[in-house]
Amino acid sequence: MQSENLPRKPATPRRPLNSTVCSKCNSTDTQSFQMAYEAGTSSGTLQFTTYDPDAGFSASGGKTSNQTFLAQKVQPPVRPEWTFGEVFAVPFLAAIAFIIAASLNNAVLGIFLGLTVGSLMWYVINRRVSQKKPIYEKELSKWARSWICLRCGMTWLMRKH
Repeated sequence: MQSENLPRKPATPRRPLNSTVCSKCNSTDTQSFQMAYEAGTSSGTLQFTTYDPDAGFSASGGKTSNQTFLAQKVQPPVRPEWTFGEVFAVPFLAAIAFIIAASLNNAVLGIFLGLTVGSLMWYVINRRVSQKKPIYEKELSKWARSWICLRCGMTWLMRKH
């Protein structure tokens, strides 16, 4: 065969998967996702007081946050939690069940239904959150090992130690 006589292309050295040097553009200007996220995210609290001779003193305040596009791109996965609506739905629906049963002049049934509805909703919501936690932990571990090149934008995963 003639292919043995053809000049071979020199092999490009491969970087280990635990290198912080970009394998695409050879840049050392790289950061872990966590470093890039923390460097590009800031938050604070604003508080101020004003005085008006007619109205007197007034105080106001609020929270502020700012995030770069890079920090948005490399943000960590969202932790599974109860939503705002779920937190208030459990006692609200339990109270509705209690009121309906109590309106039938049966307080024991009202207490039973209220506790049953509240407990059932708590179980269903907590189960949903619990089922998402292993997925979240796996994504968080992957995020913690992810790096980005600040020159070309390539991302990669570091090997576990």
